[in-house]
Amino acid sequence: MKRNYDLRVLARVYKEGDAVYVLDTATIKGKCRKLSSLWKGPGVIVKKISAYIYCVKLKNSVFVANHDRLKPCILRELPAWI
Repeated sequence: MKRNYDLRVLARVYKEGDAVYVLDTATIKGKCRKLSSLWKGPGVIVKKISAYIYCVKLKNSVFVANHDRLKPCILRELPAWI
């Protein structure tokens, strides 16, 4: 299974300070999952822990995320807190 996963994975490299979106798979009770957003953010990469694991800071929280749960943010205007 690992070999099959490694064939299709797209390894993106992020640097400290890059703006990213984070995949949010949590479901909130009482809200429709179909209509809620899949991505949280934008956030900023605080630290690169390993080749595939990054420390990400959102507005109110800091957490660790795998590279396949991140997507580059291409907004022209980023929020002031970033």
